[in-house]
Amino acid sequence: MSAFLNVKEIKEKVSLLGLLKNLGFTPQKISGGEHFFLSMLREEYTASLCINNKLGVWFDYAGPGVSGIKSGSIIDFGLAYWYASTFPEVLRKIVEYAQLDLSRPQNSVVLRKRKHPLEKNREYQVMSVSESIGNEAIEAYLKARGIADVAEGYLYELYYAVVGNRNTGKNHFASAWPNENGGWEVRNRYFKGCLGHKGMTFLQG
Repeated sequence: MSAFLNVKEIKEKVSLLGLLKNLGFTPQKISGGEHFFLSMLREEYTASLCINNKLGVWFDYAGPGVSGIKSGSIIDFGLAYWYASTFPEVLRKIVEYAQLDLSRPQNSVVLRKRKHPLEKNREYQVMSVSESIGNEAIEAYLKARGIADVAEGYLYELYYAVVGNRNTGKNHFASAWPNENGGWEVRNRYFKGCLGHKGMTFLQG
């Protein structure tokens, strides 16, 4: 499995219906191209979770479960179903259960990140992760670096808090991408670093 999981590639290659089938769920009824399931996000007796496989979206008419998510893409479903997992873990589980081959091609580019000695004793808490970049400061940073047009599907908008230093309790934001060890490589105008464990990132060539 690839250490770098491209959200755009997962959305294009993984079927919601196929994923649910591999998870052991079958639709209770099919109507007009929409498949209705007993929601696996809660205990219920009337099929409320609807999947439009052509559009690649789902909606739970009974409302959100414990995750607070009630609709969206296959990524949103993964975040709702494996709500206790981190974002990189959810991506890996989707790929695993969908039996999608994202193994690194021979011409892929390997990026190895250098450890920063000042990060040794820091702890981080990821507050939220978004697939799309909507923060104006992050957008400006990506445009200044000349990578705004190619960032979609590769970079995420990440909010986090730093614990264990004088900035304790202060929230930060950055563009980010996951590495092979479940950590995040983060970049913004003022900071370059890693949240969690260091690791390699594989970019498909």
